[in-house]
Amino acid sequence: MFQGNNGSNTANTGDKSAFVTAVLKNDGQTTYALKGGDSQSGGLTTWWNGALPTRPGYRPMHQEGGIILGTGGDNSNWNRGTFFEGVMVAGLPSGTTENAVQANIVSVGYSGETNVPNGPQGRITGPGGKCADVAGDDTAVNGAAVRLWDCQNYAEDQYWTQQSAGSLSTIGRCLDITGNETTNGTLVELWDCNGGANQVWKQQSNGSLLNPRSGRCLDSPNASTANGTRLEIWDCNGTSAQTFTLH
Repeated sequence: MFQGNNGSNTANTGDKSAFVTAVLKNDGQTTYALKGGDSQSGGLTTWWNGALPTRPGYRPMHQEGGIILGTGGDNSNWNRGTFFEGVMVAGLPSGTTENAVQANIVSVGYSGETNVPNGPQGRITGPGGKCADVAGDDTAVNGAAVRLWDCQNYAEDQYWTQQSAGSLSTIGRCLDITGNETTNGTLVELWDCNGGANQVWKQQSNGSLLNPRSGRCLDSPNASTANGTRLEIWDCNGTSAQTFTLH
């Protein structure tokens, strides 16, 4: 995509595949071309082939070529980052050369998920198929409410890792029983992982998550499935209100 003093090319709709090949060639004097395609199959489509922008510095070109191999984003929990693999060729490549590069890329067989956080993480799904979610737009602060919410691929705070000691962690903190209490109705929250017994959760055969210290299970009050429902602990009863599956 080029956005400059000549405006944008609205006819270029880009490529919506999970893995994308993008090709730029430029003779540095009068013309440049953009091509793209699915890195998993097929060939390249020409998105633009025409005059260089009239903006100073683009005709003739005085910049040297370069390839960006990765971007890190803004360092937030929403940041996904992007990884690029690059190819540079000498001179102005022919269509035959570009097609050969695309065929080589397709032959690699890129695959896998590109829209979920990386690592050994899984969701905790509960009543109504909703996800255990941390309030506050992926910000990891002590005391943040843990609640039910619609499952979202890009919500980093809906992806949990089960640690060897039995704790469940997301965005750097653990699922915790507030105040180290053991009574029915005590809310759960996010807190610094500390190895405490109030942060241990054991998956049961009936789908519930048991905290051994309190002898109680993770629970959605009144089996609510509404977004924003605060989760609590309650006497284990095997009902749908306590069906929380880590997967």
